[in-house]
Order: sequence, then C-alpha cells, then structure tokens
Amino acid sequence: DLGVNERLTLVHELQHAVAHQVLGLPQTESLAATAQDRGLAERSLVEGDAMLTMWRYALTLPAHEQQKIEDPLGIKGEPTEGIPGYIAREILFPYGQGLEFVCELYRRGGWEAVNHAYSEPPASTLEVLFPQRFYPGFAAGEPREAHTLRPPWRLAAIQEFGAADLLLLFRAGKATVYEGVTNPLMSVERWRGSQIRLWVRGPNSAMTLAFREAPGRSELCLNLIRWYAGMFPEAKEVSGRLEDD
Repeated sequence: DLGVNERLTLVHELQHAVAHQVLGLPQTESLAATAQDRGLAERSLVEGDAMLTMWRYALTLPAHEQQKIEDPLGIKGEPTEGIPGYIAREILFPYGQGLEFVCELYRRGGWEAVNHAYSEPPASTLEVLFPQRFYPGFAAGEPREAHTLRPPWRLAAIQEFGAADLLLLFRAGKATVYEGVTNPLMSVERWRGSQIRLWVRGPNSAMTLAFREAPGRSELCLNLIRWYAGMFPEAKEVSGRLEDD
C-alpha cells in the first residue's frame, strides 16, 4: 500500500542498512568535535550513495509513477522552512552535493569504486566538492594560529571550518554581498584547511578564523575580505596584534 514517494524513502533507508552490514558506515559520531568538516564529508558519501540507489530505482518505475515523485525524503520542505539559509544549505549538502560526488565515483569505476570509498572516505568537503582531489592520503593542513586574545579572554571552543562552510557562507549572504564575491566555487577550491576559535569574556564573545590557501594568487582571502566588508560595513580593517577590546 506504499505510495511511490514512500517506496523511494524505503529504498534509501534500506540501502543504508545494507551498506552498514556489508561495508560498515564511517564512524562519524565518534569523530572529535573539532572534526566537523570530515564528518560532513563522510556523511556526503553515505547519503550520496543512498541517493544514487534511490534514483536508479526510480528510473525502473513506470512513467505514471515517476510523474508522482515529489520529495520522498522531505528534505526540501519542512525541515528547512524558517531556518537561516546557511544552516538549511548545510542540512541539504550531504544529499545534493553527496549525490554529485558519488555519481562521479560511479562514473569512474561503478559500484566497486563507490564501495571502496567506504574504506577510505573523503577527509574533507573539498574532496566532495571537487572529486578530482579525492584520493587516499589527501588531508587538509593545519592553519597557522590566528590572533590570540589576552586574558581575561579565554578560548572556549575550536572547530573546523571546511571548504563547504566557506561556499555556504558566500552563498548565504545578502544578494549584494554575494555579487561582490568573484568566482566563489573556484576560490573555494584553493582552500587547504581552516579553523574557527571562539573566545569568551563574561557575556562577550569574539571569533578568529585562520585558514590556509593553495600557493599562488590570494583569491580566497580577497573574497573573504569582500564578504566581511559587505556583511559588516561598519567594521574596520586593522593590522598587527589585537588589543584587549
């Protein structure tokens, strides 16, 4: 009695179960809190695999059933309604971008290539966005530490800020800000690692972002400056060590 959208959802979830039994899913939940970009990359492989299986199943259905397909997983509806654009895009990233990533693996080597990726999943969302960079041993580098705030500021948290985060950031701003960012996808390809540090002082908070960029032109750095200047026009650019305030 299941409708076509319910059957597609069932196929998606059954694929997860079979992949877990046969291949073993990446242990995303056990990753350190600072490894969020790696976790998003691994989820993109898992969800992209299930999405490809689901849509290949959909192609076997008669035309009149295919015409009834809407949004079987419900990822375009309520889960993202009323949520800021950045967070909504992050929720959808493993499904949409993950599908493109797994499709490229499948194009290269069929299901064998997809299955093999479970043993050595992507370590960063850069590899998901740019599958040509996905190969064993690829790893983002540690960025040089950003400004250290003096006491009574204290470091409260450290978090990865991946290539996908940067792309989502560029695309989640106001339209005028987005237009000021040139070639966002190509500039994000130059990402080689980044880190956010959250500092607190009583009720106040501050954030530092340090990142590495591939050698050559500083397109990613310039785009971040343009984005920040557009989002916070009252901000002032400073150089040297930050003072207490």
